[in-house]
This record gives sequence, structure tokens and C-alpha cells, in this order.
Amino acid sequence: MNRRILLGTVLLMILLAGCSTTTNYTTSVGEPTTGTVIENASAEFVDDWSGVQYEIEYNSSYRNNSSYSFKVYEHVNGSLEFVDQSTFSNIEPSTPPTYRNDVAPPWDSGEKRVYEIRVVDDTTDTIIDAVTITIENEGS
Repeated sequence: MNRRILLGTVLLMILLAGCSTTTNYTTSVGEPTTGTVIENASAEFVDDWSGVQYEIEYNSSYRNNSSYSFKVYEHVNGSLEFVDQSTFSNIEPSTPPTYRNDVAPPWDSGEKRVYEIRVVDDTTDTIIDAVTITIENEGS
């Protein structure tokens, strides 16, 4: 009986291992448009569930500015679609001041997604700074 359980477990593990594939993603981050607020940005693929995590280090003089926010958009068919927003005063304190979030990767091989993260003055709806993150699914 124990041999059957062991054999069944081994066969299940082999089956599951054969079903999993690794998808290769590339990420690239553009330079900040003005550099007024954004000092550094990076992005890396975490996994299919978490997607791509990005980090944006920003000037500490803007740390608790409640009228500024990060607004995330995705470029879709020539237009921008709103994804997310976070007010500066709601961001977890860190040194250096860093905004961390994640976005969905492209699911199909050869597909590319482009996100634009903007720093916006909400009182005037003025874009102060922005950075672009590009993610490409290169397949397995």
C-alpha cells in the first residue's frame, strides 16, 4: 500500500513539473521626463501572480505633499487607460522616499505593455514628472 502512495505521489509530481513553464519577461524603464520629483525608477518581474513590481525614488521635499499623487496609466490602442492612484501623503515612509507598486505583465508571447507613472499636482491637474515602464513577454 505504501508503495502505491509513493508511486502516485511521484507520478503526480512529474506530471505537475511537466505542466509548468517559465516565461521570460524583459522590463525597461525610461528616464524621468523632468527629474523634478522622480530621482530613480526600476522595475522587475516577480511572478505571474504578482506581476512586475516597480519602485520610484522621489525627492524628499515632496514626501508628505497631500496635493501630489502618483497616477498610473497603461498605453492601450493609442490612448491612456487609468490603472491606479496613490497620494504622496498615503505612501509608507521610507528612506529614501520610495513608491512601490506592481502592474500586470503581458500574458501572451510577444505581447508588450507600456505603463506611464505620472507625478500629478492634483490641485491643478498638472503633470510634474513622469516615467515610462515597458514590459515584454518573450515567451518560454
